[in-house]
Amino acid sequence: GRPQKAHSRDHHKTETTMRMQGKYDAIPDDVENNGGHDHLTQSFSFWVMSFIVLLGDSTRGLMFPTLWPLVSSLGGTKASQGLTVAAFSIGRVFVSPFYGWMSTHYGYRGVLVVAHLIVIVGSLWYSTVTTLKGLVMAQICLGVGCGTLGVTRSYVAESVPKQERTVYLGRLTAAQYAGFTVTPFLGSLMFHLGEYLNVLDPLSFPAFLIFIGALVVLGLLATSFHDLTPEKRTAVQAKHDDDAATKSLRQQQQKTPNDDDDETSDDVALESQRKQREDLFAAVGLLLNVVTKGSIGCYETIGVVYALQAFQMPGPDVGYVVAVCGAMGVSCLLAFKFLGKFADDFELMAGGIFVMIVSCLLLIDWGLPLSTKKPLWAAALFLMYAVGYPIGHTAVIGWFSKAVGKRPQGLLMGLFASAGSVARVAFPIMTGYIAQSYDTDAVFATIALMLATTLVLILAFHKSFRAAIH
Repeated sequence: GRPQKAHSRDHHKTETTMRMQGKYDAIPDDVENNGGHDHLTQSFSFWVMSFIVLLGDSTRGLMFPTLWPLVSSLGGTKASQGLTVAAFSIGRVFVSPFYGWMSTHYGYRGVLVVAHLIVIVGSLWYSTVTTLKGLVMAQICLGVGCGTLGVTRSYVAESVPKQERTVYLGRLTAAQYAGFTVTPFLGSLMFHLGEYLNVLDPLSFPAFLIFIGALVVLGLLATSFHDLTPEKRTAVQAKHDDDAATKSLRQQQQKTPNDDDDETSDDVALESQRKQREDLFAAVGLLLNVVTKGSIGCYETIGVVYALQAFQMPGPDVGYVVAVCGAMGVSCLLAFKFLGKFADDFELMAGGIFVMIVSCLLLIDWGLPLSTKKPLWAAALFLMYAVGYPIGHTAVIGWFSKAVGKRPQGLLMGLFASAGSVARVAFPIMTGYIAQSYDTDAVFATIALMLATTLVLILAFHKSFRAAIH
């Protein structure tokens, strides 16, 4: 038994060394609070992350009512408007994986502080722009600063028990959703306040609220925020490995040498298969994110145009309908814990995508009377913004975080966020091209076909999808 015991100690030391070098990629399932803190210390750190997510997507929502007037006042066209909108997501695309990698290797607080210093620079730049080129660059700068969505998701995924992860990620998504669907009315208020104060250009004055929000974030990070650093992860995982090594030693003492050799070979093969399976699930999760995120991006691009063309609905009224549906979607996300009692991540994901398909079909002209178009449009927006997208996309996030296994999720969640940003750049461009070359029916039919194909594949491989999270 003594040689086996020595072998166990050596193996444990090797694993500990790999962790210290950042090469160990396993987070124990039973470690609920890395670093020993009291469940996100308790709720303070989670709410800090929620506010960061809210601020990040409010950067889009607050600017929404005044962005086109600002672009046109600087001599821009609708093409310039598209470039300006895409610039924010472009900034996010390139930094999200880097932020995720940094948070895994150096902790979360430092990454978030640097990011929000960039937000401060970007918001001040935006509020004082005088050229179209400057506006685009300010949008890119804001996108770089707000590219921490993957970091916040990684923090939550790493800090809560696996069985509660989807619930907390749902609450985080509620903050994100509120940012880009509920805050546009604040942008309008900031515009009127800018007119009253007559200090800065009222069209760019909403950026000043982002500046204040970034200062608040820096203050919160400097207080009781509990960081997760590599040292704290190592301490918790070392304790887990001590327990695992003791258990393994007992099992080894009951085996013959031949059994030990056979099991070692089997363990290596099983570990290789597990990593290959998790890599595949990661790729599938990224594609699901692109499909769902891209679909909502198409609605943001063409939804208002459809309402104006189909029944001459004024733009502000369209915004009110979207805001109401968005608020309902936030309520739906906050009820994710309740929904989880009746369905798992796979069922919520499939159900959400199905509702999104129905929404697209309602917006296709089936030759029905003109009087039915407005009710069908309102129903379609409700199904997409209040039910289908918030449930389906949040379930995708939860499924992804569980399916990729026990490895640290900073880089993975960064890639996930970047994939979503790519979708928000590519799909609106595709939508504009299809709508310009054909019509809006072709746009919604294309989205419906893409979502339907995705749903069929999910259902066809339902056993694998379920096995990935159980």
